[in-house]
Order: sequence, then C-alpha cells, then structure tokens
Amino acid sequence: MARDLALYDDATIDATITKAPAVKGPSVWTRMLEAFASSRRRQAESAVERYIAMNGGRLTDNMERDISRKFGRMAGDGL
Repeated sequence: MARDLALYDDATIDATITKAPAVKGPSVWTRMLEAFASSRRRQAESAVERYIAMNGGRLTDNMERDISRKFGRMAGDGL
C-alpha cells in the first residue's frame, strides 16, 4: 500500500491538475505582416487626410475621383 501511495504524490497530482493546453496565438510572421499592413493603412489614411486638407477640406465627388486615381483604390471601398 505504501508503494501505491508513492506513485501519486502531491507533486504529481499538482502537475497533472495545473497543466493546461497551450493556447496558440498568431505566429511572429503573422503579427509582423499585420503590423506592416496596419502601418501602411495609417500612412495611406494620413496621406488622404493631407490631400483633402490641401484642397479645401471638403470631400467632393471630383476630389474622391482624384484620390482614387492618386492612391490606386476606389475611394470608399473599405480597405
């Protein structure tokens, strides 16, 4: 009986109870790509804001077309 108790000491029980499955998050590569995309998005938004401010501060249909041509995407298509 003493031998059976030795197989299940407190350290073994505690280690078994406290082990939780590892939660995998995004990889380093994925986090880097997301950070790069986020940075580029902020730069583009800032450039569009400057362009609008330099051209009167009101977004018109004509300015929206100019922005689409200048920045390569249809304005308002929701990145």
